[in-house]
Amino acid sequence: MSVTAMHAVCNNPLFCVNYKLERVNRTTTQCVFGNTAANCPVRGISWDLLGLSKAKVDTIEAAIAHSTDATGPQVLVRGSFKSFIEFTMFQPTEVWVAQRSGGSTDGTFVRIFDRGIRCITAPCPQFAEGRLNSTRTAVIDGIDFGVSAEDSLQQRTYDATSKPDGVIIVGDRTTRAVQSYSEKYRSVQQVFLRLN
Repeated sequence: MSVTAMHAVCNNPLFCVNYKLERVNRTTTQCVFGNTAANCPVRGISWDLLGLSKAKVDTIEAAIAHSTDATGPQVLVRGSFKSFIEFTMFQPTEVWVAQRSGGSTDGTFVRIFDRGIRCITAPCPQFAEGRLNSTRTAVIDGIDFGVSAEDSLQQRTYDATSKPDGVIIVGDRTTRAVQSYSEKYRSVQQVFLRLN
């Protein structure tokens, strides 16, 4: 789910809603008690349960605070809702932070893994992608950063594809014509790497 900070003025701190969470690639989200809505408001997020350093929590909070309509959400979480008498909290088990400065979340959110195969002839779909909050999967030949890509981000992204959690990329499916066949790629609008 994506996390967005709420900026409304709150007169009673006990009942403030500080964050809203919503599923990516979906129009509804299942909230506490099984209710569904466009997004789920919560009073707080229990970052401390992840055992993160204060510096990492500050990085997460800064990313959430800098989310805009133009950039979209800058933090993704996975976890569960906890309901208390007066308020609802969220306890994440995973946190993913956006890496591309000035990137956008217009597009499809997918998790990409290196399939561990190498070919001597093409086409060679080296990567597997799974759409978040869906059962849709596909194999692709590569990741398309475009002409203005940051080399260090490309390297970190490709390194993450070999890790058990992979990498989350937001973009669109593209193709490239190569001789008598076409290769499938995922364009990159934004990259999310797991923080914890």
